[in-house]
Amino acid sequence: MRELGCYVGREWVRPKGSTIEVRNPATNGDVIARVAQLGVADVDRAVGVAAEVSPGWAARSPWQRAEVLRKAADLLENRAARVAKDLMEENGKPLSEAQGEVAKSIVTFRYYAGLAAALDGRAFEGGAPQLRHETRKEPLGPVAAVTPWNVPAAGPARKLAPALLAGNTVLLKPATATPITAIHLVECLYEAGADPGVVQLLCGSGPVVGQPLCCDPRVRAVSFTGSTAVGLQLKNALGRSMTRLQLELGGKNAALVFSDADLGTASSHILGAAFASAGQQCTATSRVLAQREIYQPLLELLATRARSFVVGDPFDQATQMGPLIDEAGIRRVEGFIRRAVKEGARIMTGGQRIPRPGYFFEPTILSHVHPGMEISREEVFGPVLSVMDFGSVEQSVELLNATPYGLSCAVHTRDIRTAQFVAKNADCGIVVVNGPTAGIELPAPFGGFKLSGTGWKEHGPESLEFYTRTKLVSWGWS
Repeated sequence: MRELGCYVGREWVRPKGSTIEVRNPATNGDVIARVAQLGVADVDRAVGVAAEVSPGWAARSPWQRAEVLRKAADLLENRAARVAKDLMEENGKPLSEAQGEVAKSIVTFRYYAGLAAALDGRAFEGGAPQLRHETRKEPLGPVAAVTPWNVPAAGPARKLAPALLAGNTVLLKPATATPITAIHLVECLYEAGADPGVVQLLCGSGPVVGQPLCCDPRVRAVSFTGSTAVGLQLKNALGRSMTRLQLELGGKNAALVFSDADLGTASSHILGAAFASAGQQCTATSRVLAQREIYQPLLELLATRARSFVVGDPFDQATQMGPLIDEAGIRRVEGFIRRAVKEGARIMTGGQRIPRPGYFFEPTILSHVHPGMEISREEVFGPVLSVMDFGSVEQSVELLNATPYGLSCAVHTRDIRTAQFVAKNADCGIVVVNGPTAGIELPAPFGGFKLSGTGWKEHGPESLEFYTRTKLVSWGWS
């Protein structure tokens, strides 16, 4: 049994009292490690040290901070196999997905290390003689980063890298279900030369650790990725403060398939995005909107291919889909399917828990879904794909936008005018033409509209905007 610590203040704190049990979702929740569970006093101490060391880290040049990220990426690359193994055990992702996520985390550190020059600001002439303006990008101070269990490596990396490059200190609270991968990332940052106290690693429950952390007035910004319900609670809690808030929440993403699309290619993109991570990702395709002429053949093709998906042991290289995160995830998915069938949906394939140890569920395709159903509006966060039909391009966009979420969508067509119409009228932050709704590349800005987020972008140089403030200095002589 492994016992792992948190980084509080300027040191690693090993388990002493209560601990978090980290469980393997592929083996009926067997305990694989115990991690120190922190309390309110630990949070207070961590925030205090983060505020204390903040000026020193901010005083380093962007190039010095970038060098720490580069070295951390090299260290993470050297232990990539071990990190991927831990990720698989605590999260249940198949081997290829775990390896890919660790690789993306390494690339994330290197990518932001290469953006040091983006913090230079700009200079320009004023409207009066001898008047000159310049902008300066300054760090905010201590920032809280709250990350989810479904991306244990990429989630922390996409917050740590831009925040640290910008000169902020970071208080990282990983999900209690998957803290081991985050520990690896923080270890690499300190081994790479990060100043003591620049990154705090705080493990514990939301009420005991997350809430006091995010609501501490010394914390200048909060970046939260997680459930819509918790995100809205956080938004309300910070509503009267000046704390900057970035929310990346849920999605009800649709793939629009028009009659001129290549159905084979479209179905590959759809199923890959629907069942990767067992459907437990905010960008998962959960709805297919098929033009009436090709609705039936596409439905049958999706169902046939879904039946051939290999679900099982994450360490088996043949596995395409692993387990859900826990028993509650199974019950949630079963509830959505049960209510959908009661409302008139039909199960084309799947719909059942797989009778084996672990939290495995069949890839599921539902037909006869209409816009008024819960399954067509609300996020399932599991391997369930609903298929609906439409007539005109205008109706497709109407159905696309008929949810409270607005994260990602895909449009499959050979007609540029159709693609342009959807792109212009889709009420979501990401539109992909002839591709999947998931797997947005790192240089591209990531984030949604409506209940999917607050508008601050992750990924790309745009993410640095959240972690910096812009100061204007005007130079003039009389």
